[in-house]
Amino acid sequence: SEYLLTTGEGIETPERMKYLEVIHAESGRLAGLSQNMLLLSKVEATQIVTEKADFDLSEQIKQCAILMLPQIEKKGIALEVDLPERMSYYGNPELLEQVWVNLLNNAVKFTPEHGEIAIAGQTGEDALSISVSDNGAGMDEETRKHIFEKYYQSDHHRGGNGIGLSIVQRIVALCGGTVTVESRPGEGSRFIIILPTNESR
Repeated sequence: SEYLLTTGEGIETPERMKYLEVIHAESGRLAGLSQNMLLLSKVEATQIVTEKADFDLSEQIKQCAILMLPQIEKKGIALEVDLPERMSYYGNPELLEQVWVNLLNNAVKFTPEHGEIAIAGQTGEDALSISVSDNGAGMDEETRKHIFEKYYQSDHHRGGNGIGLSIVQRIVALCGGTVTVESRPGEGSRFIIILPTNESR
């Protein structure tokens, strides 16, 4: 579908180009759904995190934000990053990367054009705290209660597949941490991740 789109300009009719755009968008959505379902199945079956290493969480989050820049810039979103120069963490880098990718995807999806997204982090004696905030539509209390449930979608939060935040919660739980959300309708949302740093090596 991507090839037909890139080669169809000036050849296909406007109506056929419109259909090709729909096919391309749906193909991408289904591909993303398949990947997320496979990842969710993997983390649900995981009981112990393996392949751990020492790495810089600040740098990893910044790299994930860079990957999201095309979508962020397309919507004219202002991105603010306030992370310590280094946040040393011992864990599985591949799993943690999925946490930041899903949280940022979620933030971009529900932030309006020319909105704002903020990433912040703090280090403590025995834990790291990372938050991802947006000034989007926000959530009511009922939605907040169910937002981490698999396949859940509220009337105001449609367009995804209801899997991303389930993946986030499962991975954070595997790391011995917690994820919470602060949100009100019309006031945006703030997801807060707490990761303990007293894991044995």
